[in-house]
Amino acid sequence: MFHGPKRFWVPSIATLAGLIALGPMPYGFYMLFRTYVCVVCVSYAVNTRPHLSSGHRTALLALALLFNPVLPVGLGSKFLWSLVNFGTIAYLWILAKQYSGSATVEKDSKNIA
Repeated sequence: MFHGPKRFWVPSIATLAGLIALGPMPYGFYMLFRTYVCVVCVSYAVNTRPHLSSGHRTALLALALLFNPVLPVGLGSKFLWSLVNFGTIAYLWILAKQYSGSATVEKDSKNIA
């Protein structure tokens, strides 16, 4: 999930959507953004299991619960959501950069052997 040139698409899309979310948008956009972030967090937690520490998996699953569209969590203000959104986006960028090398190295070592 983190290897190759596509590894930065996920945080790039989240960044763009987070910037758009700063403006006045219809409720459906925010639900779409929540769904995207929830799916990304669950996908990262499940698909990168050998590479992620248990702390990262726990953080991703906690973020998935926070952003889940089925039982939405209300933080009370748009400002708080903006802080959470950009904190989450920063975390996704960190994961993409930190774990892109380990996934590629392991994949390359399997191809050599």
